[in-house]
Amino acid sequence: MTMVMETLEKGIIRLKLDREAKRNALDGHIVTEWLARLDEITHQRDARVLLLTAAGKDFCAGADVSWMQKMATRSETLNRGDALQLATLFYRLYTLPIPVIAMVQGATRGGGMGIVCAADIVIASEEATFGFPEARVGLAPSVISPFAIAALGERRACYYFMTGETFSARTAESHGLVQKIVPADARESTGLEMAQKILQVSPNAVAETRKIVCQVSKLPVTEALMQVTADHLATVRKSHDATEGLKAFMEKRPPVWSERHT
Repeated sequence: MTMVMETLEKGIIRLKLDREAKRNALDGHIVTEWLARLDEITHQRDARVLLLTAAGKDFCAGADVSWMQKMATRSETLNRGDALQLATLFYRLYTLPIPVIAMVQGATRGGGMGIVCAADIVIASEEATFGFPEARVGLAPSVISPFAIAALGERRACYYFMTGETFSARTAESHGLVQKIVPADARESTGLEMAQKILQVSPNAVAETRKIVCQVSKLPVTEALMQVTADHLATVRKSHDATEGLKAFMEKRPPVWSERHT
């Protein structure tokens, strides 16, 4: 088993990539296992936050080179199916109904960048480094590109895609990819503290916030978009959590939230 899943406390799930001997590189078996774990999490009504971690000194070295070489010899149909499965992993992380916090150390490259860019929040160790080395071996960051461009912006993503240049945690923070830099021994405790903060707010509000951000982030600001956002607010305002949250605020008491929204 290369994906270790455990509940740290009620509402907080940790998913650990445990392939230290291969620097946590991804292959078809790992991707399949990861997707199965995400299915489990999606159907857990009490799951509120997902923490992503990895064993060893590196978060993820990217795709397993031997796996990529093997896929290059397979038929176009098998290649397309395999590539779509990897793309699906990043999409499932990006659209998971609960927040995803990635806690990153050491090197994160290639497919590992897809994971980091698809997460909502990234906590990085001070020594962490990032990069897209695909072009150096004749490949392109195809299935990573939608998430990397969303996280870094088109110009920055294009620069790192074409040069293969690595960048530090500080640079990643300045680009908006990383939200918090901490000492290596504080990475997981910081992630847990952040998850606990999220548990204090409305699960429905968190889910609806993720939904509207994904929906409007790349759309032009038009009258039609204003209608979409107005409709969304009107729906959220009628929810149990909004009613309860406003009432609790007026009564100066802690709110009693509903179960996780899906």
